[in-house]
Amino acid sequence: MLLRRRRARRSTRKGPGKLIVQIGIEEDLPDDPKILRIAETLKTDVGKAAKVAFDDLEGSEYKTRDPSISNLSKYDSVEVSLLLCDDDFIRKLNKEWRDEDRATDVLSMSQHIPGLDIPILQLGDIVISVETAQRQAEERGHTVLDEMRILTVHGLLHLLGFDHELSKEAEEEMEKEEEHILNTLEWRGKGLIKSAYDIATDTAHLESSVEENDNIEKVSLQAEHRTKLSHIIYDIDGTLVDYEGRLHEESIGSLREAVATGANVIMVTGKSRASTIRTFKLLDFHDDDFVSETSPGVFLQGSLVYGRHGQEVYRAELDVDICKEAFLYSLKHKIPVVAYCKEQCLTLFEHPFVNLLHTVHHENKVKVMHSMIW
Repeated sequence: MLLRRRRARRSTRKGPGKLIVQIGIEEDLPDDPKILRIAETLKTDVGKAAKVAFDDLEGSEYKTRDPSISNLSKYDSVEVSLLLCDDDFIRKLNKEWRDEDRATDVLSMSQHIPGLDIPILQLGDIVISVETAQRQAEERGHTVLDEMRILTVHGLLHLLGFDHELSKEAEEEMEKEEEHILNTLEWRGKGLIKSAYDIATDTAHLESSVEENDNIEKVSLQAEHRTKLSHIIYDIDGTLVDYEGRLHEESIGSLREAVATGANVIMVTGKSRASTIRTFKLLDFHDDDFVSETSPGVFLQGSLVYGRHGQEVYRAELDVDICKEAFLYSLKHKIPVVAYCKEQCLTLFEHPFVNLLHTVHHENKVKVMHSMIW
């Protein structure tokens, strides 16, 4: 009896009679309890967001929204589905629906057929990539649920006829509605459009600031050549030269600027002295005192220490028994071992890895000694 009385008052109802929300989880997603909890929460949240959006459509003054969905009170029910998936799944959908072969955060696929006079409004499907949502949540400083709520609102508004890609005015109207829904429901985070705009603005400001700072630094270096730092420590391995022997042009340029200011440059490396000198010849540094036979340094993992003018001030040698054990192990297991003796590199047998010390890392060419006398 109660149901009949409610039906009899349908003409005064604001909005549709019932909202049916279906939540799906794509089968390739991991069986994660956290995702299941988020899905359960979103099932309720879609209804909350839809109610606010439906209320806003009544007498709305939006000029760019497609008005084919209106007068929601004439429908007995509205149906919408939400699917959670991974990046690979949404990439395939994005290629199929929008001809864009890349993963995205959210897609909306309308099922509404304008002019079809039936009591059920099938809004369509919202598809959200959990993987992309997780990355964006981390970047924007809120939870995955917060990000999925933001994406859900964005997808829902697309199904209701908003399209921020039509024009600047359309973007502003959809952004306004996104912010209104999020603020009304007191959900954390900015709308997707506002977030994208803020990121673009921050990036532009950062690039402009970096360019200005670069110009200031260049002018300062050229005009004054003042030393701003007394010492600069550089790691040769992985900074000036990568682990395949290639030179890093940007790092080399920075080093030249540091030298030009008069700063004392301290180089850190696991290379031998001969290899370090050979490397800096490749960099075309003309200052012979920068890295040379007479420059001080610690080489070969601390076993040789040179003072000023190349004078040897400390030497540490491995115990003979340790050396013997290492070479016997090398022979038995065919694992190359290289020994450094002054400027020589010695080994017991040929091996491709040993040759890399010379061809890639600029060490002296390794000599093969087929026997050792203890």
